[in-house]
Amino acid sequence: MRPRTIFYFVLLLIVASAIIYGLWSRPTVDVNVLRDRNPLYVTLSDGSIRNGYTVKILNKKRAEKAYLLEIDGLPGASMKVVGQSGTGAVVNLLAAPDTVTSYQVYVRVPRDRLRGEETAFAFHLLQVPAVKGATKTTHEAIFRGPAK
Repeated sequence: MRPRTIFYFVLLLIVASAIIYGLWSRPTVDVNVLRDRNPLYVTLSDGSIRNGYTVKILNKKRAEKAYLLEIDGLPGASMKVVGQSGTGAVVNLLAAPDTVTSYQVYVRVPRDRLRGEETAFAFHLLQVPAVKGATKTTHEAIFRGPAK
């Protein structure tokens, strides 16, 4: 065995270890939120403001998973998912296995609760039931409304 052979073996072992660690530690879920571009906001008949978002959940597991989607940073806000009944600050979503599942979500906020034209908030995605080691996936977003 020459020193160069040992060096290449050690280098190959390090690279293989890094690849295995990367695959082993990758997150099993990812969320992406796209705000509807037009219209910027809608004023509802009760005076509240509504924005539309497309929530995309990437489920990297080979089984269907259930998640809770919640809003943080918008007091008094509620969500409505197209195709589901009911509204609330927390909604249930299912993600198909090994694919991206998209949902159209409408977020509604009373006009007097808005702080300005743009309000930063976050969507949190939590796995149901809570699994040991499961993390909360967060995506920052902007809620648009009329100028004060």
